[in-house]
Amino acid sequence: MIIGLQPAVTVEAEPEYTDSAYWNMQCMNQDSLSEEQQDSCQAYADFIEQRNKELTVKLSELDSSKQGITATIDSYTAKSAEYSAQIDGLNSMMDDLNLQIGGANKQSDELMIQIKDSEEQIELEKAQIESLKQRMKNRMSANQGTMRLNQFLDVLMGAQSFSDFVRIAGGLSDIYEYDSTILEEMNASYVKLNEMQEELLAEQNDLKVVQMNLESGKSLLNAQQSALVASKDELTSLQAQYQEQLKTADSQTVQIIEEMNQNTAVLDNVKNSIALSYEKTKPKPTPTPTPAAGEDNGSGDDNSGSGDWYTGGNGAPVTGGGSNPYYGGWGNCTWGAWQLVYDTLGIALPGWGMAGDWLWYAQRDGYPTGSEPAVYSVAVYVGHVAFVTEVGDGMVYIKEGNYMGQYYERWVPLDALPWTGQTCLGYIYLQ
Repeated sequence: MIIGLQPAVTVEAEPEYTDSAYWNMQCMNQDSLSEEQQDSCQAYADFIEQRNKELTVKLSELDSSKQGITATIDSYTAKSAEYSAQIDGLNSMMDDLNLQIGGANKQSDELMIQIKDSEEQIELEKAQIESLKQRMKNRMSANQGTMRLNQFLDVLMGAQSFSDFVRIAGGLSDIYEYDSTILEEMNASYVKLNEMQEELLAEQNDLKVVQMNLESGKSLLNAQQSALVASKDELTSLQAQYQEQLKTADSQTVQIIEEMNQNTAVLDNVKNSIALSYEKTKPKPTPTPTPAAGEDNGSGDDNSGSGDWYTGGNGAPVTGGGSNPYYGGWGNCTWGAWQLVYDTLGIALPGWGMAGDWLWYAQRDGYPTGSEPAVYSVAVYVGHVAFVTEVGDGMVYIKEGNYMGQYYERWVPLDALPWTGQTCLGYIYLQ
């Protein structure tokens, strides 16, 4: 019996959606995706949207963290300024102390000079007293011959008579009284000099106490100043660390915003590819909503009957030139909207980048915007822009580029473009 063997079929799983290179190649700039591919690309678009939501949360967390870091840096800056003020105050006090120490040192030098002079005067006074004492001795010795005076016993015993005794005693008394007077005056001067010197020494001791207190105060101020400088240096170091953290957070913020912008561009392109493929694979519905009665739907038909949102078939208008900042012609919605505004109103809009960013940039540049449609306004969708020329009952008539890669005109609901999921973000008013 022969058993037929079926060849094994290897089914390769699709890569994870994180493999953006693969999915971008499969889903971007396509207009012929199968239904299965559309579902896969829609799942990829959902993944991108979820990723952007996660990035939005992370961006909010980063912003909160940056606010906390900035608040901390501001508090450190205020504290550092406070330390600087205290250091300046200590420097001023140090200058005052240095002046006082300088004055005390000068006063001490003057006292030392006075003490030295006093000591010299005391020594001179002592020498004069000793000299006077010696002169008294010499005088007594010189008068010995006339007064018969050798020793005290000679004074008493040497007299030959009472009158002789009186004469000798009188001479001794005169000499003693004169020399004693001089000696007392010198002793008084000596005592006064000693008292003066003691006062100077006491004053010097008091001054030394003052000097010690001043030096002690200076040492204390130096210690306080060193502590404040160390604290300020520590704050400066912490500020530098937080500045680095803030710089890192800013860099991460830029990276997240860039990734979100790239994701948005990819998302718009993927959804456009899905929409174009959907248009080719699915029959177009014919919804009943029509513009208000009496308004032209762009096809030349009256609005009283059941109209079609899509009134294509209109040939692309002849452009009037201008310096269009975009490229791609009618295959690019931003090129088309810019050109339609210029050709219709003569207004040269700025280059506002991707379609979904037009509303924000218009607000930044002072253009009036809002959620109510208006004739001759620009309708801004998540990933598309179009020129509004008529407003109907719950609908607007738009002229656009890049509808299935070409120029087109159609009636669409106010809230979103049919089947593509392109939500209307608002309108830029030009009149």
